[in-house]
Amino acid sequence: MTTIYDVAKQLGVSTATVSRVINGTGRVSEETRDKVKAIIAELGYQPNQIARTLTTKKSKLIGLIIADITNPFYPALARGVQDVCHSAGYDLLLCNTDEKASQVHRYVFNLCQKQVDGIILQVFAPKDLETIEVIKSAGIEVVIISYINDTSLTAIYSNEMEGAYQATRHLIDIGHQRVAFLNGPKKSSISVNRLKGYKKALNEVGIKVDEQYILYADFNQAGGEQMAQDILKINPPPTAIFAANDLIALGVVQYFEKCNIRIPNDIALVGFDDIELAHLIRPKLTTIANPKYELGQTAAQQLISRIQDPTMPNSHIVLDTRLVLRDSSLVRKEQSL
Repeated sequence: MTTIYDVAKQLGVSTATVSRVINGTGRVSEETRDKVKAIIAELGYQPNQIARTLTTKKSKLIGLIIADITNPFYPALARGVQDVCHSAGYDLLLCNTDEKASQVHRYVFNLCQKQVDGIILQVFAPKDLETIEVIKSAGIEVVIISYINDTSLTAIYSNEMEGAYQATRHLIDIGHQRVAFLNGPKKSSISVNRLKGYKKALNEVGIKVDEQYILYADFNQAGGEQMAQDILKINPPPTAIFAANDLIALGVVQYFEKCNIRIPNDIALVGFDDIELAHLIRPKLTTIANPKYELGQTAAQQLISRIQDPTMPNSHIVLDTRLVLRDSSLVRKEQSL
């Protein structure tokens, strides 16, 4: 097995020089650095990660804790995190919680045991906040990728309230007065913020918020199908639906197809996230573009900056959403958008 001593001997340099090249610390000339890297590749030397962590106090590992990897929103976010981590020399550990607080606690404990340098955490429910103190007490940097009312933490999130407002206002502007909102779990921070945007749009034009038009289920297709079924039982039924994410909207499309309900002719539909499927389904889905990749990218950049400089002040960075018009919402009265 090749050791650091073999690399140093081959080049006629000290092990300290080789160590500085491996760890990216200290002064080493560019020529020497290139030679060391070439010999490392030639000999197939693999640094001992445990020993390296003990020496540098850095594991070069970052944990990413997200809600549901089967939701197409999250692979794009994770890719943004991974690309930044890779370019900065960090490895990524991906943890999927299925929106369960017990899983969040478990993954946080395991990541702390692995002595990761930092954790990117999606706060999905109030109980998730308890884990932040665990991370901080372990001396590990943390960045949140959802809205959180705490300026003592660094958080990156999209303007979900504004996005929900844009979606609802679009349906109102094209002539709809009875707009249903098919939301995710009631206690989810995502659900709370998107509900605020929905209500803001209705209140702005003087439409009374009717609670019978607000339904809750999981952020998936099954939840969308169930709520689509329930919404048809309401009298009078809505003429338009704002779905809290594109998977819920996809469930609506599937259920309405079974019932021979035409979108947008019989009922208009708008989603949220702009996942890949949004422009592949028929009708193509009008939705809110959520900057998935940029969320992951920005979160990773902020986390690595904090790892390198723990004195860096905390900040909240809000990314813009935008309305993407497609076939599932119908322009009425020949109004131009």
